[in-house]
Amino acid sequence: MIKLFYQNQSSITQTLRSSRPFYGRPSGPSKSTLQRLVAKFETTGSVNDQITPVRQRTSRSADNIAAVRESVQENPGQSIPRHAQELGLSKSSTWQILGRDLGLHP
Repeated sequence: MIKLFYQNQSSITQTLRSSRPFYGRPSGPSKSTLQRLVAKFETTGSVNDQITPVRQRTSRSADNIAAVRESVQENPGQSIPRHAQELGLSKSSTWQILGRDLGLHP
């Protein structure tokens, strides 16, 4: 579509008309879709979707998981809030590490 757009002297209407044999008359991209594609191509140089960055896990890191595992092995009868306080983690993070990462449940 982008190639057709530039071949038709940057005309949206001409591009849509020339793409009819490929898509058929009733279907095909709309004018606004083509405008968005051209704008995206001109700003990024590509029409591919941008990769969304994933938020990093900070509290359930490998170091914290190892620290919680060691703390529980040393003092298995100690309460979770006490483990959390000693390790400097929140209670909810400690709960998540125990349940999700270590497979321990009360």
